Amino acid sequence: MHVQIIVWSPLYFFWYALWRIEVEAPGTFPDCFYDQPGEMQFTSSACWLKAALEEPTSTYSVACYRAAFLAAAATFILCRKRPLQLKAIAFWMQFLITIAIRCLTTFSGYTTLPDWSSLIWNSNSMYKGLWLWLLVQNGCWAWSYLGFYTDFYFNAATRTVLNADGTPVWTFNSEKDDALPDDWHDPYWPMFLPWRDVVVRLSYIHLVDNTIHIVWLRFLAAGTPYTTYINNSEILTLLLFISLAVYTYARIRTHVVFTIDSEKFATSMPLRSATRDLITLSSPQHVFRKPSSYRWAAIAFSGLAMMFAVAVGEHTWWRLLLACLSGLLSFASVSYLVHEEIMEEEEKANQRKMLRNEYLRGLLRDRAWSEGRGEGRIKI
Repeated sequence: MHVQIIVWSPLYFFWYALWRIEVEAPGTFPDCFYDQPGEMQFTSSACWLKAALEEPTSTYSVACYRAAFLAAAATFILCRKRPLQLKAIAFWMQFLITIAIRCLTTFSGYTTLPDWSSLIWNSNSMYKGLWLWLLVQNGCWAWSYLGFYTDFYFNAATRTVLNADGTPVWTFNSEKDDALPDDWHDPYWPMFLPWRDVVVRLSYIHLVDNTIHIVWLRFLAAGTPYTTYINNSEILTLLLFISLAVYTYARIRTHVVFTIDSEKFATSMPLRSATRDLITLSSPQHVFRKPSSYRWAAIAFSGLAMMFAVAVGEHTWWRLLLACLSGLLSFASVSYLVHEEIMEEEEKANQRKMLRNEYLRGLLRDRAWSEGRGEGRIKI
């Protein structure tokens, strides 16, 4: 639920604020018409709202950007030896910048393009939040710890998530408290996704997404460039890149790993490691922080179903493109399921090998002890 709130609520409050201002104070936005998609492109230059949101020419905009650049530089200089504080400050900076980018790109897409798009990854799509939800919940985030704000470990016996200090931060409740899942991909297996992880992932996603939009609107789309000047969205993307670079540096400095034994319990104090799990296809530390195979398949199916539902009734050239992209997404989902099953079998084989080796070592220790005592052979 908190994923949906973070994805959808900024746009809701943004558009609600514009609507309330127009209702309470008619004429606040003279010559600005945005009741229907695409109307803004036919308005006169007197529409100061569009200029205020897109043009970085006002004294207020320039002052804000200068303050942001100075704050980023000062933060890195003052907190470069305190990575935890540096990570926290960079997190809030990228959070605010991501919200601003999300609102601005939706406003520009809605007010300049002729209609809502049924392609859920377009900025003028009413359902882009669904696309962001699919990306945030993707299990590929478990391939690197950069998609997780803080390191935790999971105690399967008590179904409790603990931080690096050993303090419980979350406990999964269930009617089946006595029944642990048979494997890592049981539908009952819990998924721990704090809201800060969602924000971090959205920031990385918006950096890539908005960079693609900038290149497209400035060099590739019809009637390019979208603006002859460097607009607010482009400047905010640069700021987001800087804040994410600082966050990534701080996250690498603060990453810790836990030793997990064959019973999947954390058994040692956390150790700092910049490279461990930075890029990985299988990490026991991330297993409880990604969706199960069944959940990810349901998420992918929901995305496809919603996309086709939006596209019903439209007869355009890109319906073939929709089918191709949907097929690719389905293929990716199936590939992910197969990969997870392969990794599961490898993990079980490694566990069996580990237990067998421990058993043999125990036999050797017992034999050596008994022979030293002169007690003869071991009875098994």
